Amino acid sequence: MKTITKSLFLLFFCLLVSVSSYTQIEITPQAGYQVGSKYNYYEGYMKLKSSGHFGVTVDFDVNPIGAQVELIYAFQNADLNFKDYYFFPYETYITQFNVHHIQAGFIQNFNYDESFRPFAGISAGVVVFDPQYNKNNGGIPDYDPGNRTKFEFGFTGGAKYFLT
Repeated sequence: MKTITKSLFLLFFCLLVSVSSYTQIEITPQAGYQVGSKYNYYEGYMKLKSSGHFGVTVDFDVNPIGAQVELIYAFQNADLNFKDYYFFPYETYITQFNVHHIQAGFIQNFNYDESFRPFAGISAGVVVFDPQYNKNNGGIPDYDPGNRTKFEFGFTGGAKYFLT
C-alpha cells in the first residue's frame, strides 16, 4: 500500500507542477454507499457486502474552455462472506476487506462561464482489495491470497453549482 500512496503523491505533485497560471483546483470530499457484489466460487459464491465509502476528488483545470484532469481516491471497508449452495441460506463470515479505488480521468464542463455547470467524463485506474484477517474470530483461511489489484474504469456526469 505504501507504493500506491507514493505513486499517487508523485502523480499529484507532477500535475500540480505542470498546470499553468490560470489553473483552478476543485477539491470535493465524497461519502456514499457502495452496493455489494458477488463472485461465483466452486460450490457457492463469495459475497462482498454493501457498505459505506468515503474519499476525495481533486479536479485541475487544464484549459480555459472547461477541460479538467481528475484524480479520485475512495475507501470502502466491507465484510466478505461465503454462501454455500448445499447449506443455503447460511453464510460464513470470512474476513473484512479494505477496498481502495484510485483513478485518474478527464472531465469536460459545459456552460463554462456560468455558476451552474453540467459535466461529463471518464476515468480509469486500479482497485486494491486488501483482506484484513482477524485471528480472534476464525477468519484465517488455509491459503492467504494477500492483496489483489484489478483494473477499473468509470463514467461520470452531473452538474456543479458554485456558490461564489
